[in-house]
Amino acid sequence: MSLLRSLTFARRSFSVAAQRVNTTRTATNGASSEVLSASQLAQFDRDGFLVLPNMVPVEWCNKLKTRANQLVQEFEPKSISVFSTKNQVKTSDEYFLQSKDKISFFFEEDAFNADGSLKQSKELSINKLGHAMHDVDPTFMAFSYQPNFIGIMKSLGYVRPQLLQSMYIFKQPKIGGQVDPHQDNTFLWTNPFSCRGIWVAVEDAAINNGCLY
Repeated sequence: MSLLRSLTFARRSFSVAAQRVNTTRTATNGASSEVLSASQLAQFDRDGFLVLPNMVPVEWCNKLKTRANQLVQEFEPKSISVFSTKNQVKTSDEYFLQSKDKISFFFEEDAFNADGSLKQSKELSINKLGHAMHDVDPTFMAFSYQPNFIGIMKSLGYVRPQLLQSMYIFKQPKIGGQVDPHQDNTFLWTNPFSCRGIWVAVEDAAINNGCLY
């Protein structure tokens, strides 16, 4: 379930997933408080998502883009992992599972030729980065633990939400596999369900960079 649904129409996006459990890390750059109004909460309960325009300053979006580009440029692939919502075991198995506490790099499904070489540059072949930028990278950590996000979760009834996963998702030109409908609760399992996702549109989508019409 997304709180910032607008990223669906963005070329690049950043997401964090939290659960309703205790955490050992809290925001340090200011006190957090509930930020959603009663009408916004009612809309979220009714629709299952909530759009919060202009919540993230453009300066932060630029910082995230710059850092993500740096990470990709520094990445020297020693093993190949392809992100897929249809057959993750086949395409990346152990690499995907071990990404929980580090920054891992996942390629698009059609990124490689038959001989294993990339069809286009590395920078245009990555599907996403995941899944622990919020804990291991200073830029993504400072962004992820800011009070506004903590406040959103508190508005939804979370006392001390735990940040479990973060992803930086690219929307590459002329390449990319189908993403089947799914819920992140199936990857971050709790009983009862307690996972909530915050998705941030890092870039606007327009006719010149990949809109959906």
